[in-house]
Amino acid sequence: MNILCKHSIVIQKYLVRRVRSVSTFASEFNKVPTQAAFSLKDFKKHRESQGLFEIHELQSHNGFSTLKKDVTRNAQRLVDEATSPSRTRKLVQVFDELSDELCRVADMADFVRIGHPDSKYRAAAEDACMSVSSIVQHFDNLLYVWFVE
Repeated sequence: MNILCKHSIVIQKYLVRRVRSVSTFASEFNKVPTQAAFSLKDFKKHRESQGLFEIHELQSHNGFSTLKKDVTRNAQRLVDEATSPSRTRKLVQVFDELSDELCRVADMADFVRIGHPDSKYRAAAEDACMSVSSIVQHFDNLLYVWFVE
């Protein structure tokens, strides 16, 4: 038993890794901040000047109504293009743009609906989500869209 313990100590001696310095990243990570890293006042000022997610329309919660109107108009334009006999782009390209247009507003609005601290933003975002859902449902029910070649 005594021999086993001696061998164990020798093995442990070689397995121990000695760290003498901390990387620059680790030392920066471990620093105690001297000032607040996040200021709500600065955030609000930035949001008001740039808009939420740097979307100019979202300088206030009322911007969601503008986004709803824009997505409705753009989606209708793309469906008209997809069903037009004189379409110049491939159908898959038009539907890809339509999907992108709808999802850009729906995904962002859904995120704001769930996570924004301001109830006015949450309510406006929820309304935008519902509008995009109804647009999708409307286009799903248009039979002539299903038979486009």
